[in-house]
Parts: sequence; C-alpha cells; structure tokens
Amino acid sequence: MLILSFSSWSQINNSIGIKGTATTKPEDSAWGIPMLQSSEDPAIFTAVCTLIAEGDLKFHSDRDGDPNVNSWFYAPEANTPILSASTYVVGTHGVDLNNKWIVGENEGGLYKITIDTSAETIKIEPTAPIAAIVGTATSNGYNLPGLSFTPTSDPNILTWTGDMFVGSFKINLTTGEWNDDYWFTAPAVDTPIMNNGETIANADAIRSIAGNPNDNKWIVSEAGEYKVEVNVATDKITIYDSASLGVATNLMEEKIAIYPNPVANTLSFDNALKGANVSVFSIIGSSILEQKATNNSIDVSNLKSGVYFVVFEKDGVKATNRFVKK
Repeated sequence: MLILSFSSWSQINNSIGIKGTATTKPEDSAWGIPMLQSSEDPAIFTAVCTLIAEGDLKFHSDRDGDPNVNSWFYAPEANTPILSASTYVVGTHGVDLNNKWIVGENEGGLYKITIDTSAETIKIEPTAPIAAIVGTATSNGYNLPGLSFTPTSDPNILTWTGDMFVGSFKINLTTGEWNDDYWFTAPAVDTPIMNNGETIANADAIRSIAGNPNDNKWIVSEAGEYKVEVNVATDKITIYDSASLGVATNLMEEKIAIYPNPVANTLSFDNALKGANVSVFSIIGSSILEQKATNNSIDVSNLKSGVYFVVFEKDGVKATNRFVKK
C-alpha cells in the first residue's frame, strides 16, 4: 500500500502530538505529548521528552482534533530505528500503513525531536539531562518551564542556585505539560529541606509522572540563597544554604567556548587551556576519552554521533561544556 505525502500547512492545524508506547503519555490518550511550534518559523516543531526503551512512536498532526479523522506522521517503513529518523510520510488513521519509529533496547532516555513540516523532515537525537525548579518558593512560581538547572562536570549532576522564599517546590525533568513530564518529587508530603538545622544531603527524590506515585513537594521555611543539586542517575537531591555555598563543593565550573559545535573531527577551545586535563563523557556519564591538551584542540573523529560533555581541569579549576558529534 502506498502512503500519499502532502505538506499543505492547513492540514497540520498548528499542533503536533507524539503518540506511542515509547512516550510517557497514556497510550489511549488522543492528544499525545505536545510539540512546541517555533515563533520564528511556524513550520518547525520541537519537543524534549523521555522516550522509553523498546517502545514505539508516531505523530498526530492535529493534536487537539479527532485522531480518526486528522492526519498522522508515520515512519517511511515499519520499525524504523529512532536514530535513523530523517523523513516521514503523512497518512490517515486506519487507512494507511501504521509504520512507527522504534526505540531500541538500550536507547531509552531524554531526546530532542524536531519536525520541519515544510521540508517534511524529522530528527530524533539524544540530549543531555535537564531539570528546572518550580514552586511558590521560587520567583517563577508553579509555571512551566520553570527555572533551569545548569550542568556540571558530571553529566548526571545538575545544579540551580538562587533566592528561595518561604514556600514549596518540586523539580521538572523535561519540558512538556504537567501531566506528560517526569518530575523529582519529595518522598513524603511537605518534606522540609532542613533537618536538625542542616540542609538535606544526598536525600531520596521520587521520580513521578502525572502525580504517580506522588506529587509531594519540598518545603522552604526560611528564605535565603540556596543551591539545589540533583543527581538524575541516582535520584538524589542535595541542598546547600548560603553559609555553605562557597565551600560545600567543587562544582563552581565556568562555561567556556568550544568550536565548532556540532563537530566532525577536531574540537577546538581557548589557548589558555593548553596543558589542561581533558575528559569526554557520554550523556549517561561514561568516560569516553581522557588526555592532556598539548595544544588548543582534541581529536574526536572516532566518537560515534551523539551528545557528549567535555571537562577541562587546570590549576585546580574545572570547566565543562556540551558538544554534539556529527
């Protein structure tokens, strides 16, 4: 059976939803996880979301419409691997071939999905962990996407530093809707961030979605400056108050410029980093490469395509950045 492809913008209706067993949205949901439409180019839609290993996905081209009437974006062939996604075909539910993209056994994790409805292209690529804090204890309140965390030299450890008020908070781990996202929630209702006068350290955080298994928050009872550190590999949270921010950790990394990014063969950086110890990590924290920088570049030509972190250490100071290998 042939699937007819068309690109008329009126048939997209300005919304796209991600559907399938690889998503965190219930399979029987007609809407699917939302994709965000670019304000600069209305043909571009993006989403950052968790995809589940050994699941499948397709796209509903009118997320708010009738799934049995509106058009769908299908894979060109059945069981197309997500990392090879480049084009899609458009069809009608129950009429055309129901081809889907497949997430492999070891490919579950956070991904950025980009669809260009003008060029009829799709790109599904792994991305590094992200997090954002929301709640009445923050200046942003309970509004998504929240206040963003920053990466550290360990790709799985993210930090946020800022003023907190008396109130509550939880931590968002993706950038979609309230009910679609993974969250770090507290292990018990109204969990205080202080315990016997000390802030919590390496404490349990619960990974929840749509209030399951809970929607518990952490409670701030004393306003002030805090650093919140989360480890998305171990599901732990540590909080530092203003008295310990200067000495608690060595996570005061500085961002540096690296180029080109994305890179094919040679990753270059500032001349001042000559002699630094250079480490490259995968997005899941595995050490990929370690060497001393004899000049202002390193060879990354043997790396597989994907997202990596590069960490420089010189004179006791660490700097980290993220790059994409073509």
